[in-house]
Amino acid sequence: MTPSHREATITARDVAERLGAELHGDGDRPIEGVGSLAHAGPHDLAFLADSKRARDAEGTKAGALLVPADAELSTDAVLLKVKNPRVAFAQAVAWFHPQVRPAAGVHPTAVVDPSATLGADVHVGPYVVVGARSKVGARAVLHPHVTVYEDVEVGAESVLHAQCVVREGTHLGARCVIQPGAVVGSDGFGYEITPEGTWMYVPQVGRALLGDDVDLGANACIDRGAIDDTVIGEGTKIDNLAQVAHNCTIGAHSMLCGQAGLAGSAHLGHHVVVGGQTGVAGHLTIGDGAQVAGSSGVMNDLEGGKQYGGAPAREFRVAAAIHVGIQRLPDIMKQLKTMEKRLQALEDGAA
Repeated sequence: MTPSHREATITARDVAERLGAELHGDGDRPIEGVGSLAHAGPHDLAFLADSKRARDAEGTKAGALLVPADAELSTDAVLLKVKNPRVAFAQAVAWFHPQVRPAAGVHPTAVVDPSATLGADVHVGPYVVVGARSKVGARAVLHPHVTVYEDVEVGAESVLHAQCVVREGTHLGARCVIQPGAVVGSDGFGYEITPEGTWMYVPQVGRALLGDDVDLGANACIDRGAIDDTVIGEGTKIDNLAQVAHNCTIGAHSMLCGQAGLAGSAHLGHHVVVGGQTGVAGHLTIGDGAQVAGSSGVMNDLEGGKQYGGAPAREFRVAAAIHVGIQRLPDIMKQLKTMEKRLQALEDGAA
């Protein structure tokens, strides 16, 4: 894969030095880009994540491979041994494909309220709207059709992609990345039933506060708080189509995978991982460092530092045993029917 925005070809030795890798092979081999094991060419860098899967790399045509320190491979590729090939490869991808930042300036079709403040070198793209008293930090990028309501703060170097919406009073920390279609600070789902049997809307007057380095995937939704704020800790990553309801709190460096949803006032600690399509009921707490498998249903508080799965979510070893037992149910039912017939036969004979 040809690298983006690079003119000079580098060598395997350059890559090794840049990544702190142990070089095995021809250090002068030119490396021009990155690729997967299956599709990398003789001048590409690829990676093998696990030395137990060494066979996956046997047929590769990659010129160089990032591999675990204990990997032993029979290959013509130059080997670059590192502690964590995935992390090293991610660093290499960023090197070969640096992000291109649009030029600073405000497009003539953008509407920026006179009371709004734009920091140095901000890019405001076509048809962007920035509301009253909002502040956009230095070197931030607002791509086409971004809508920033009033009294919003967008941190320095944050990137808001096309057609995302940031509602009033929201705070985005520095270096946040908001993917297309995401909505931050939308009204929470707050209604009360009246004596007449109709639903009355409860005003949502809290805010949505996102720390530094928070990433939101495409069409993710973060609701503002009903009274207290919805808070997303620094470094947390939220995938496409995920939902965080009003008054939720998520600690630092946690991860919410695709289509996962948190009901109102759910509280996640730091370094929590919630798998895709997992639902978390409201007013629950998931402790620091907990990991919840995809498609789980969290219906009770979960202690930190453990792995969980299933619906309702249980410790993973228990959930796995239940899953195995469910797979055996058809055979067990057949055995029970056979035993019932035998028992009936014995009873009939005794009679």
